[in-house]
Amino acid sequence: MKLRQRFFIFALIGSSPLLIVLPACSSMTDNLPLIQETSHARFYSPNEHAVNSVASLAETFEANYNRLIGLFPYEAKDKTIIHVYTDRDAYQAMIGRDTEGTYDARDGIIKVYTPADLSDEIIRHNFNEQIIHEFVHLLIQQINPEVGHLKWLDEGIAYYAAGQLEEEMQSKTSYFDIPTFEQFADHDYFNKAHGAAYFYSGLMVKYIVDTYGIVTLNDMIRQPEQAHIQQLLTMPIDQFFKTWHDAMLSK
Repeated sequence: MKLRQRFFIFALIGSSPLLIVLPACSSMTDNLPLIQETSHARFYSPNEHAVNSVASLAETFEANYNRLIGLFPYEAKDKTIIHVYTDRDAYQAMIGRDTEGTYDARDGIIKVYTPADLSDEIIRHNFNEQIIHEFVHLLIQQINPEVGHLKWLDEGIAYYAAGQLEEEMQSKTSYFDIPTFEQFADHDYFNKAHGAAYFYSGLMVKYIVDTYGIVTLNDMIRQPEQAHIQQLLTMPIDQFFKTWHDAMLSK
């Protein structure tokens, strides 16, 4: 019983783009120049020469916008604010950790590091995926801020909806590093497992969608209380984990 409780604290705890460079007028933009504004977002950057990389991110953002607000129904009150930094060291010093993208729930801004040169196709693809990953975080945390405290659900949904999970599944031939219930319940699981934690969290989200439907996942986002989650899964959390775990190992 204690194990279930610990797990749940962890688990439940149109138009063409316009390219312009103008001073940012809102305090939320940290006085960064506005590089590009699209139908649904405004992209700011301290590097006024980041026009090409921002244009790539903006194109990807708009190409995925309707799909994502269809997956996770949400009506935005304003355009999404995105800060793009091209100096990785300065970006990480500002964020305070080793990362290349984050959704800052304190000010509602997506903040990403993206190289100014995205001429390499693989690099461009990876950073374009990152902007979608962070937008998913924004969507689900705008729907319910509590999701930001539920690491596996928050990161699993973003990894799944951004398409990163599907790509990794194509290259992953075995699930030898699949976590045990105790490992997955560990509040430090992401720090210990690194990339594998994102993969298996995404895989669990995919299993929920495939087995119970996207409506159930959206219900989890909106109402993540323990009793409600177990009602949606039609079984206790530890039993659900075992069912998922066995299903993954049988692949």
